[in-house]
Amino acid sequence: MLASLSNAVAQRPNPTPRPRPTPAPRNFQAGAVYVLTNQVDNAVAGFGRDAFGMLTPAGEFSTGGAGDPVPQGTDPATDPLASQGALILDQGHQFLFAVNAGSNQISVLSISQSGLDLVDVVDSGGTRPISLTVHDDLLYVLNEGGTPNITGFTIGDDGTLTPLAGSTQPLIGGTAADPAEVSFNHDGTLLIVTEKAGNRIDTYIIDGNGLPSAPIDNLSNGMTPFGFAFNNPGFLVVSEAFGGAPN
Repeated sequence: MLASLSNAVAQRPNPTPRPRPTPAPRNFQAGAVYVLTNQVDNAVAGFGRDAFGMLTPAGEFSTGGAGDPVPQGTDPATDPLASQGALILDQGHQFLFAVNAGSNQISVLSISQSGLDLVDVVDSGGTRPISLTVHDDLLYVLNEGGTPNITGFTIGDDGTLTPLAGSTQPLIGGTAADPAEVSFNHDGTLLIVTEKAGNRIDTYIIDGNGLPSAPIDNLSNGMTPFGFAFNNPGFLVVSEAFGGAPN
């Protein structure tokens, strides 16, 4: 009986192996990262970002303007702009807007599969632009040098910028303001500027034509207000550097 079973097993035909299916190619490209070089020949450095957060250099793209770099050999190294929002995306992720602090200009670059293309370079309406903000078709710049101000532009469908007449307003602190950031609130009805030196937060009410009111003075809760953001309920959350002191 055992022999018969063994023969039966031995005579059973081998199954035809099935080919292993070829897995579909996986696209791990998740997005891109852009960094402003702020060198004399200013440029935006692009990086591809995969799904695991790894970055791959994708080249540098000229802004057509000049940055304001730290002199070589400076020790300790410092951030010459000391700001937030020097390079921003529009809400549709079609255009990048960059400050050129060394040439007092704003650059617009369009985003494509092949990289970035320079669209426009315009005067910032002041001296040493350091921060930008966008809401719909409005762009505002924070000019830090000379007599600091905010100045507005309209954004064309092709990304070009047109100065908005009557949009320039000063900062409360004047030449001593040492500002850090300008930004819209969620619905574009307010502009906010942080002043590091005076521990102030300036607010501007934006009317239906995109024009700001005179600045409204608000004291910050702590020293050296710097970057900020609005949370979902619309509260303003501010980081305070306390003069750069450790805490």
